Amino acid sequence: MDRDKPKMTIDYDVTESCLASKRIAYIESQLYSLKFNGYDIFLDHEASMQGELLNRFKLFKQEGDHLKQGEMLTYLSEVFLMPNALFNDAINFKMLDRKRVSATITHKNEQLEGVFEFNEAGEMVRFTTEQRPNVDAKGNTTYRTWIAECQDYQVNEQGIKVPTRFIASWLIEGEKFEYFDGEISAIEYY
Repeated sequence: MDRDKPKMTIDYDVTESCLASKRIAYIESQLYSLKFNGYDIFLDHEASMQGELLNRFKLFKQEGDHLKQGEMLTYLSEVFLMPNALFNDAINFKMLDRKRVSATITHKNEQLEGVFEFNEAGEMVRFTTEQRPNVDAKGNTTYRTWIAECQDYQVNEQGIKVPTRFIASWLIEGEKFEYFDGEISAIEYY
């Protein structure tokens, strides 16, 4: 994530489990006109992320506690996109006021939390956490404010009102840095 580099256009397909904290994302894009694939996996409370060029050459692979913390918080930020996940035993909620709810996700002795914000229509519009690790290109880790925003709600084919835009940002030195601005083309419930 470098502010000076041009943004990539990606296809991003996510499969999540509602009652168990599991998330798999498949990323497809072009990198210097060559096919790029990425895999973002959170299963059995272990996390890994890797990128490949031409389905053959591994560009990077990340694992470890920092990535697991990030994946747990990503999963938590997306629970309102899958209503059954609200019943996941690993997640607890506490009402802060009429428009904000604190949420905690727990695994073993690890607890991570964030705050959901809602608009007047009851739509979840923002999730914020101070506990998400940010790993730079040199492998240095800092904890920064991470923001996930949902916008442009529409009623889908299944009659459920869902956001059609998802934006992820870091707050760095008081400035908001958007690194993901995605259109949600479909949410399917099974």
